[in-house]
Amino acid sequence: MKKVFLWLIIVSMIAVFSLAGCKGQSAEETAATEVVVATEAAIVDLSTQALVGTVTGLYNKANGLVAALPEGAVKIDLAARLVVVEEAIEKAQVLLEEAAATEVVVTAEAAIVDLSTQALVDTVTGLYNKANGLVAALPEGAVKIDLAARLVIVQDALKKAGSKIAFVSNRDRNDEIYIMNVDGSEQIRLTDNPTEDWYPCFSPDGSKIAFASIRDRSCEIYIMNVDGSEKTRLTYGALPCFSPDGSKIAFQSYYYDGNWEIYIMNIDGSGQVRLTDTPAGEMYPCISPDGSKIAFASTRDGNPEIYIMNIDGSRQVRLTDNPAGDEAPSISPDGSKITFTSDRDGNDEIYIMNIDGSDQVNLTNDPARDYYPCFSPNRFKIAFASNRDGNDEIYIMNADGSGQTNLTDYRTSDRDPSFSP
Repeated sequence: MKKVFLWLIIVSMIAVFSLAGCKGQSAEETAATEVVVATEAAIVDLSTQALVGTVTGLYNKANGLVAALPEGAVKIDLAARLVVVEEAIEKAQVLLEEAAATEVVVTAEAAIVDLSTQALVDTVTGLYNKANGLVAALPEGAVKIDLAARLVIVQDALKKAGSKIAFVSNRDRNDEIYIMNVDGSEQIRLTDNPTEDWYPCFSPDGSKIAFASIRDRSCEIYIMNVDGSEKTRLTYGALPCFSPDGSKIAFQSYYYDGNWEIYIMNIDGSGQVRLTDTPAGEMYPCISPDGSKIAFASTRDGNPEIYIMNIDGSRQVRLTDNPAGDEAPSISPDGSKITFTSDRDGNDEIYIMNIDGSDQVNLTNDPARDYYPCFSPNRFKIAFASNRDGNDEIYIMNADGSGQTNLTDYRTSDRDPSFSP
């Protein structure tokens, strides 16, 4: 406040001396001086875009008047004073642009807390795009660097929101692969053949979907574009799971050994390596986010239990140990949790535990069958299948089990959900 008061005094003194100096000036010099003095007085407050616009108008008027003056001391003096005004306008404009960009970035940051529906994702995407444009237009400096870094976090959250879910439905009289938004809207069929297609899994970049099919009279793994085009057969097997870098696919197959074993192969089907080797059933492989581990289910102990092993098949460790069945593990994107299906309570329920098998908790607690869970890329949601409405439907819930919501709500069977990255 003191600075503003002092500035007003200085401006007033300048005005007094300037106007006093007008004596002996030509009419043009006097007119130019008056507008320059008014402009200098106005730059005391440039706190809004409207005020900047007003001062810019005065500056342009003064600049035109000064430019038209004949060469001499008055013109040189007024031109120098207008340079100060111009610099003040430019600085104020930058501050206003930085403030506007910061405001939108802060709004976007607050909004990424809830990306549970496509509408919310679309809203935050709009905020991100607006903020990104504002930040890109800023001059280089600390503010621009800070806001750009914060927008990277917003962008990552949008990427991990899981805007799509692939699933299986028999609404067309046989099992086909479908895709929908994360809120259940826009359900679209991707495969269309008279046999069965199951277990979709997105590639890490979201461009491909691997799935199992019996279209060639045996259970085989196929890959297709995310729009359902260019379906290509890879090998015999089921339940494909991509590695984080997209170069490998883990899967289960009984074709080579007569019982289900876990294999891994290149994305084109080459380089197939068996990772497990037991007379039991080894199923439901899920590669960890860092690519170092595979969680899976095994019946080697007489009933299905959740195991984990290194990506090369070494150090196979049992994580669950109870007389019921535990299967279909899904590792959280941060690698800290595993959600899985268990019938230890008399019916299939969705459970969650730490990656080491500790703290096993029932999430669904429903008398119906809840099974085949899948973590969302941001780890805050879990999709699963449930028959609590009389037929299998795709549900979604928070990672703590709250907010269980039916997404498909169709009279036929919908199951095997898989989030897009």
